[in-house]
Amino acid sequence: MINKMGFYNQFASYYNDVFPLSVEKLNFLSNKFTDTDDGNKILDIGTATGSYAIALAEEGYQVSAVDLNHEMIKLARLRVVNSNLAVNFKVADMLKLDKLYSENYFNGIYCIGNVLVHLDTKKDIKKALGIMAKLLKPKGVVIIQIINYQRILKNNVTQLPVIINEDKGITFSRRYLLEDSKDKIRFITNLSIDKGVKNSYQNTIKLLPLLPDELLDILGEIGFQDVKLYASFSGEGFNEQAVPCIAVGRL
Repeated sequence: MINKMGFYNQFASYYNDVFPLSVEKLNFLSNKFTDTDDGNKILDIGTATGSYAIALAEEGYQVSAVDLNHEMIKLARLRVVNSNLAVNFKVADMLKLDKLYSENYFNGIYCIGNVLVHLDTKKDIKKALGIMAKLLKPKGVVIIQIINYQRILKNNVTQLPVIINEDKGITFSRRYLLEDSKDKIRFITNLSIDKGVKNSYQNTIKLLPLLPDELLDILGEIGFQDVKLYASFSGEGFNEQAVPCIAVGRL
């Protein structure tokens, strides 16, 4: 097993093959940001290799995009090196973004892909969401997507669907193990690449099982209004059996 950053360095090269851009997800983001007032500046937190940041820039948004992993950002930058797109990739910690960007700067911020629950504590989650609110202009929109941990805990879900890309010889499996304290969930991933010679990379990290109601409460405490939960990026209303939990709020 390799360490977390080492795993993500390896994973970066295969990220787009495991998680290709979803047109449905892109349309959801774009539609929620089209009615933001006074500009089109967007912040992507946890951008990985930048697929959605680039796609939104192609639609005319001015996009800033950050990730904690240097290799992910390196690959994201390579994808736009010869373009004139208004997208700027940086390595950054989401808990320090107020040191990097001005207050009331962005019209929209999104943090998808279960990134938020990689933080160590719920206090950190509240801090991160507070920083997002600080960076947003009045009436700015925030979009947060995590896993629906209410479903995970209630049904004792231990396995997410395996992702297989046959053309690339890639198999990506994801398992959950609940810690005794129930304060953390152990998330075990295995990336297998079979290109004549088979390589396998495993990683284990601890995630915070943030519940939908807890996310709603925190967003409300920070000052977000009219927060709505969705069960999918198709716009379906949230329900207990939804796999993702998508929150959209406005200041």
